[in-house]
Amino acid sequence: MKYLPSAVSLSYSDNFLEVLQQEFNLDTSEISIAKKLMDNDLPPVVKPEILAYLFGVSHRFIISMSNNNEKHYRVYKIKKAKGGTRQIAAPRRFLKLIQRWIDHYILAKNISPTSVHGFVHGKNIFSNAKPHLPNKNLM
Repeated sequence: MKYLPSAVSLSYSDNFLEVLQQEFNLDTSEISIAKKLMDNDLPPVVKPEILAYLFGVSHRFIISMSNNNEKHYRVYKIKKAKGGTRQIAAPRRFLKLIQRWIDHYILAKNISPTSVHGFVHGKNIFSNAKPHLPNKNLM
């Protein structure tokens, strides 16, 4: 499985915003932001509680993953080819599924400005440097 499908379908029903408003006591600005997110094909995560709702887990569990992240990673060492060891911190299964879901449903939508190259799929240090190559002075 490449990503975790949310517990709530992301093909929203007409009353989805009403449900969110009732369940999470959203104010008018949060409803407006949620609507804009949904209009841009993004999950309406305007509060951490909504992320927990989408995954069908408790809000406490989401808070635990962010505050006590050492509990949600497996840490081990591997030998390097030229000697020494490298420490690996691998996310546990559920955290990894959540990370992949966020990558798939939010980060891969590439909502950042075109000038941004860091952590953007298909962009790298070379695509960042390319527009600057014709300049006389380059550091």
